[in-house]
Amino acid sequence: MRQFKMYLHYYELLATLAFCLLLKLPAWAQADAYHNWLLNQLETEYGITGGSWVLSDKETNTLASLFTQEGVIRTEMDVADMPFSKAVRLKTNDRPSNYWEYSATFGTQNVLETDEVLLAVFWVRGLNAERGKGFINTTYEKGAPPYNSMFFNDLGLSSEWQQYLIPFKMTERFDASWLTLKLGYLIQEVEIGGVAVLNYGNSYQTEQLPFVTNNLDYEGRALDAPWRAAAQERIENHRMQDLNITAVDGDGNPIPDADIRVRMHQHAFGFGTVVAQNNWMKHPQRATYREKILNLTGDGRSFNMAVLENGMKWQLWENDGFPGPREETAALVETLVENGIRMRGHNLLWPGFQWLPDDISANQNDPDYVRERLTTHIDEVMNYPGIKGNIVEWDVINEPAHLKDIENIFGGTDIYVDVFKQAQDNASNAKLYINDYDLITRMGVNLSLEESYKSIIEDIEQNGGRVDGIGIQGHVKYPLTPPETVYEILESYAADGKSISITEYDAEGVDEFMAGEYMRDLLTILFSHPAVDNFVLWGIWDPIHWRGDSPIFRDDWSLKPSGQAFIDLVFNEWWTDEAGKTNTNGVFQSRAFLGTHLVEITHNGVTTVDTILLNGEQNDFQVQLDFTTNTTESAKAIARLDQNRPNPSSVSTVLPFHLEKAGQVRLRLFNMLGVPVRTLVNENLAAGEHQIELNVEGLAAGQYIYRLETEAGQLYRTLVVVH
Repeated sequence: MRQFKMYLHYYELLATLAFCLLLKLPAWAQADAYHNWLLNQLETEYGITGGSWVLSDKETNTLASLFTQEGVIRTEMDVADMPFSKAVRLKTNDRPSNYWEYSATFGTQNVLETDEVLLAVFWVRGLNAERGKGFINTTYEKGAPPYNSMFFNDLGLSSEWQQYLIPFKMTERFDASWLTLKLGYLIQEVEIGGVAVLNYGNSYQTEQLPFVTNNLDYEGRALDAPWRAAAQERIENHRMQDLNITAVDGDGNPIPDADIRVRMHQHAFGFGTVVAQNNWMKHPQRATYREKILNLTGDGRSFNMAVLENGMKWQLWENDGFPGPREETAALVETLVENGIRMRGHNLLWPGFQWLPDDISANQNDPDYVRERLTTHIDEVMNYPGIKGNIVEWDVINEPAHLKDIENIFGGTDIYVDVFKQAQDNASNAKLYINDYDLITRMGVNLSLEESYKSIIEDIEQNGGRVDGIGIQGHVKYPLTPPETVYEILESYAADGKSISITEYDAEGVDEFMAGEYMRDLLTILFSHPAVDNFVLWGIWDPIHWRGDSPIFRDDWSLKPSGQAFIDLVFNEWWTDEAGKTNTNGVFQSRAFLGTHLVEITHNGVTTVDTILLNGEQNDFQVQLDFTTNTTESAKAIARLDQNRPNPSSVSTVLPFHLEKAGQVRLRLFNMLGVPVRTLVNENLAAGEHQIELNVEGLAAGQYIYRLETEAGQLYRTLVVVH
């Protein structure tokens, strides 16, 4: 009703203005100073000439055509030291149910024909807002039902005046139309001036006109931005710890002057990706796809967390066609777990009819039927062999702040309480998450959604459900949310001590350079927040990405800037690789990132490798070499272990090693959890060159450690299996 009254009022207003707006005025016809300045700017800066004014060529007349809806307070004002001299201040004091209900429109009855090319121009600045400096959505709309739009742009505002130039092409005839600014996202106060619309007919193509939205960058991108130092300090405090390693001999005596190298094996923080089950199994390039999932860096390091894209979603769980039968889903979970990857389960309930089996919608008037179906499904998927016990985190409910169909069936969120309780009964050791989107995207301005999400979480917990973690999907696009604003949002969710995960990250439509910059900064601010546990990419390769724009690889598997930024941070800047010698007390001291590490100690030619877990609770570790320091026989150069070939391998590979003297030798293969997989050699061997062939066809794809054990110590290397 409010929208109908707006349009009725607007037509009355247009009738009073028709005498000056019925004709398209040539751009040179008696324009005021601002409009002449604009013509000169377009010609000198962009080489654009001609056109006719769609709105008036006078600032005062353009402002006179402005209509504001109830709830928007307007104040006209003079402006100094800008190309334009008139502006209007627009203020909202509350948030409407729908953001478009608080709008300001500049209208005309000039006819616009199909295929004509136009340019909308305006200046905006934000004075104050609930979050950030202000946020508006702009459209150019038909002035009659169905009010079709020629463009739709979200604009994050600055406290300084900024000019916006938005070209567009008419896809249909408009007999009346208006440039609309929608203000209802936030309680805010903004100013707008210099509004103009030029019609170039067929003189230019849209791509020949300037497109300036000031949203292709984001606040805080500068390398000297103040937030960076604070983030780095938090990373050092929350993601690193002191490390003291004492090297001892077989008698427990400290070994001074031993060489020590501490290399990270896996982060404690979850750096993950979605895995597309159908592509893992059937894509023509599945071998490369599997290798990149399991060996992203090419040297054996990769993701430590994963989630299946579709296999566990209720609707598809009951469909053996796509992405595959549930036996295949469970087998893939087992394969990834065997490769040392922690698994998330996505999802138990996606409460919109379009994501549910068809019979749920058909029986929406029978809550008992729906409850029985839901309960049976949750028990089945969580207890399915291969899935049960292998999922460390479950997205129990997905997108409840957006999708209300299940809530409507049961008359409220009590059903969500039951779902969380059932999930807890089935997997008491797994973290139980709720998950939703549009929370850190679009400048973080969807405060109404944020409040709704928090209210759902509160209702579940107050009625006995256990919510361990808050999922924030992270499908970002322009305008990109500044890192400091992201941190502010994280703080609002972290107040009650819950874990936070970014569960589905990608950057649709963001140009590659800026996507790389934003990956660097978003990942840094997330890693710096102590409540954030995981960052999961929603795809790594463009051809199989749901929007064709993944964060890591292009079609030809070349690395995108955002992929390089991810690798640089996760596997270089935040990756422990420290070396040195033990002091006179046999102690080596350093700082390291939280996670599992391989400690390699060498003394008198003998090397021992051990694994330690850094979780922030223990700083002191002792590693024993497999010999005593008073041995009468030198252990140096007893053996040499070479790299297997080929590596990676899919059928078989050769493990070469050399013995300086005969002796008892054991060669074993371990998975990345440190569990022995195969013993390849366990016997006395002669001195000289040896080659052991390993058939890998029966091994799950992934990274393995092979270790040569002699009387003098241990040597190890890693190999990668792909299928």
